Amino acid sequence: MTKTIRISLFCSAREVRDPRILEQGAEFARELADRKWELLCGGERSGLMGYMADHVLAAGGVVRGIAPESLASHLHPGLHE
Repeated sequence: MTKTIRISLFCSAREVRDPRILEQGAEFARELADRKWELLCGGERSGLMGYMADHVLAAGGVVRGIAPESLASHLHPGLHE
């Protein structure tokens, strides 16, 4: 039986404009998807959190979010759970 590996990522829901951070984030997202590891994050659709979710999903990966119900209207629409 294969275990699912989930990587927890804590990052900002604020916009990040530093191209070095964005480039490294996109590379990390592709690596997660390639290895079939799931991204576990706060689930926000904005900022670096949303950016990472977008890139993991675009690479065919899985993103799971953990957030209180009070933030449900801010969740990324592509979350698997």
